[in-house]
Amino acid sequence: MMINKLIKTNNLVIQNNPTYSRMIQTYFKLVLNPWYQNCRMLTTSVHTYCSISVLDPWFVVGFTDGEGSFTITIYKDKEYVTGWHIQAMYQIHLHAKDLPLLKQIQSFFGVGTIQTIKSNNSAIYRVTHKKELIERIIPFFDKYNLLTQKRADFELFKSVVILMQNREHITKEGLIKIVNIKASINKGLSNTLMEYFPNVLPVNRPIIETTEIPDPAWISGFSSAEACFDVTIAKNNSNLKYQTKLRFRITQHVRDRALLDLIRKYLNCGRLEYSRDVVEISVTKFSDILNIVIPLFEKYPIQGVKVLNFKDFCKVALLVKDRDHLTASGLSIIKTIKSRMNNSRDENDK
Repeated sequence: MMINKLIKTNNLVIQNNPTYSRMIQTYFKLVLNPWYQNCRMLTTSVHTYCSISVLDPWFVVGFTDGEGSFTITIYKDKEYVTGWHIQAMYQIHLHAKDLPLLKQIQSFFGVGTIQTIKSNNSAIYRVTHKKELIERIIPFFDKYNLLTQKRADFELFKSVVILMQNREHITKEGLIKIVNIKASINKGLSNTLMEYFPNVLPVNRPIIETTEIPDPAWISGFSSAEACFDVTIAKNNSNLKYQTKLRFRITQHVRDRALLDLIRKYLNCGRLEYSRDVVEISVTKFSDILNIVIPLFEKYPIQGVKVLNFKDFCKVALLVKDRDHLTASGLSIIKTIKSRMNNSRDENDK
């Protein structure tokens, strides 16, 4: 057996350090466990972070709900009759480590460009050509509706693209219409545009009322963008022993509290927590994590670099499931796993 071979090789060290011996045995129990092997199948090469070759449409919608944006840019340009240039853009801006996922999304739509920015180590997928927006992006999101309040931005964005398709953007009247629409998209008008268009009349934003989660792949996409897989280790004040807790959470602006409640109901676990202008769905009950959260993402995988955090989350869950977190050796392994998760993860870490 591999364990015995390793123990034999390090016999002198192990004889003098029983804790080290237990750590080795706990580690290999983790690595060789079929349940953990199933979690490992969720990832491929560390250079791709993507476990499926073709993205599910609802995954793309969920990921866009989390990381995508629909923007209208207006800036001065003397070459245009109105003196203003208008550009509509669908984009997703991520850390450069998620470049493979952006390439998958680009392949999914079959249009758009990807730009890498070395100064901040990021990458942006963009679709700006009017023809591509009209023929690929808008029909897709008309068929597969966004679930967050971002759908209101999309609907306003679409109305601008239609005005541009009808060439109204090259008239002064059309320009004013577009400025009024832009005033209600995302963060509204910049101070510069407010100075040039002081009489702007923002249009009403559409009211978005999502009533159901249409597909679990949407949760996978939204979680790949927005979710956190946390591991905490704290000392119990009553007996001075350490406790290991796992938590799955998604945090959003309070305007999407109804959507997070739909996710909670869909999962049939977790609770909503409020703090100022944010709301969070949090799942901490271990049986729910083991029987609901992890199986969901085994079937509908997390994509992108976040899958590495989910993979470590699964490792810790297995150790807790087998009660190894109650041993010094198991706790030491959990501390090591935790030390490289989320913001502490090294760029080359698997």
